[in-house]
Amino acid sequence: MKKEVYYVKSLEEDFATKTLQGKKKVTYQTVYDMVKTRTIKPNTKSFGRKRRLSCTILSKKYMKTYRSQGIIFTTIQEPDYIIPFDLVLLSATDKIIVHYYRIKNNLHVYYNHTLIPGFNKFIFKDFNTMVERYNSPKIVWTEVNRFRKENGFKYLPHQKFRLVEYNEAVFHKFIRINPIALFGYRQETRKIAKKLGLPYYVSAKQFYQSTYKNIPEKSAFIIGRFQPMHLGHLNLIKRYHDAGFFIKIGIGSSQKSSEKHNPLTVQEREKKIRYIMKEYGIKNYTIYHIPDIINDTNYVKHTLKIVGSFDTLLTGNQNVLKLFLSHKSKISWNIETFDEASGRSGGKISSGMIRKRWLKGPNKKGLPKSAFEFLKKINFSARLKSLNA
Repeated sequence: MKKEVYYVKSLEEDFATKTLQGKKKVTYQTVYDMVKTRTIKPNTKSFGRKRRLSCTILSKKYMKTYRSQGIIFTTIQEPDYIIPFDLVLLSATDKIIVHYYRIKNNLHVYYNHTLIPGFNKFIFKDFNTMVERYNSPKIVWTEVNRFRKENGFKYLPHQKFRLVEYNEAVFHKFIRINPIALFGYRQETRKIAKKLGLPYYVSAKQFYQSTYKNIPEKSAFIIGRFQPMHLGHLNLIKRYHDAGFFIKIGIGSSQKSSEKHNPLTVQEREKKIRYIMKEYGIKNYTIYHIPDIINDTNYVKHTLKIVGSFDTLLTGNQNVLKLFLSHKSKISWNIETFDEASGRSGGKISSGMIRKRWLKGPNKKGLPKSAFEFLKKINFSARLKSLNA
């Protein structure tokens, strides 16, 4: 069953959205109007962007919000785009101030800052793609600071870290909503929720955790070099995905490329995997890069540090299987293993067999259509011939 997507619209202390009128901030829409009309209107106009409605999508990775009070809702409308942090972090200034009392007399100046050229690299069309790219606030923090520094701005002080702890899902038109609940720590919130006939929570995080506490999310981890990924890998992934598992894909030997047995770069492998997942409608997955280490006895610990926990291990590599079986851990994994060239859905197939065929020229056998097209586009056959010369 598809997981419900819950959105949050953060509201000011009077439970209303605001907009800038001249140099002043004025009330734009109250929570009472939102619930009565079951709509929320775009209220923000800043940074040279068109008027927009900025919300937050709640998930295990994003349970914090812009303000400490607001409305939780669902909608069948899709955001126009999503950003993994507050848009203000992309403004072309070193003076990023988020406390209203410090900028209330200069809002018109603050909201008229432009955005740093190249900011579009942080804009995504859907939430899953964004989370796959930036799967933790720490990663986002590092990336946005690197971006700002490369463009001549100072590193952000750590006090601004809270601005990467929530995402912005942006709508350019008013949206029709199904009000779910109100949240806020003040006693007034409970009173407003009661008047509106809505449940009350102290925070959006409390709502999310209480909603999903009885819904365990199973995950399956498949690890391989994927040089290249083929139908054997795909059929295994699809079987677990269709059974309700979240798929964790570990690209092993991620540091290797331009070798006889490792011809593809990790970037090429990841791009190809994403094409395959899109072709087969597999959306609940994350990709991890797992470089080799010198000491095999630490390999499992090294891998777990990167990918986190999972319920089932999927591997056709006997060395990897041996390492996981011998690892001293309190964790008990289910393990599905198979011979590299037989015994799995997809028939007798391996990445080595695919490479051998492509030495003679492009060959569709054993490959998803998107993988074949990608390998053909990068002239995989010529690369293999050069590496095997």
